[in-house]
Amino acid sequence: GKSHMAFDNGTCGMCHENLHVGPREMFAGVGGRGVPNMPSPMQRPQVDCIACHMIKEHSSQNAEVEAQTYVATQDSCNYCHGDKYKGALDDWKKSLAINLAKAETAMAAAQAAHAAHKLDPTTTLEIERCLDDAAFNVRFVKLGRGLHNINYATALLSVAVERSKKAEDLANGKAVASIP
Repeated sequence: GKSHMAFDNGTCGMCHENLHVGPREMFAGVGGRGVPNMPSPMQRPQVDCIACHMIKEHSSQNAEVEAQTYVATQDSCNYCHGDKYKGALDDWKKSLAINLAKAETAMAAAQAAHAAHKLDPTTTLEIERCLDDAAFNVRFVKLGRGLHNINYATALLSVAVERSKKAEDLANGKAVASIP
C-alpha cells in the first residue's frame, strides 16, 4: 500500500530525517515495548495517510509560509464508513486521554516511591528498566499519535501502567512476579 515513506527519500528527506516515523510505526503497530505487533485495522486494507488526513489545517495564505498540514476529522471516517463509526473519533480521543492520564499517574507514583527508598543495585536496575519501558510507551503513544492505532496505543499504555506498578511495588519492598 501507499505510505509517505517517499518523504524520507525525496526532497523533504534531504533536510527532514525520519519524517512521520512515530505515526507510521503506530499505524503499523510496531516499535512499542511489551506488546506484540498489532497493525491498525486500517492498515490491513492498505489505507494510506491521505485517506483520513483530508482536511486542511491552515488557510492557503498561511500554508504559503508555514506549509500545509492535513488533519483527520470525523468526516474522514464518515466518507468511507457512513454512520457506522459516528462519534468514534471523539470516543477514541477521550479513551486515549483517560489511558494516558492513568499511565502518567502510575509512572509518577512509581517515580516517587523509587525516589523515597534507597535500594540495592539489582532492585534499582529492575525499577529503572520498568520505568524506562513505561516512559517509552507513553512517549511513543503521544508522539506516534495513538489515534493512528487505538488498539495498539491502549495496549501500550496498559503495559506502561503494569510496569509502573511493578516498579512502585519493588520500590516499596513488595514481592512481584517477573514481567517478560
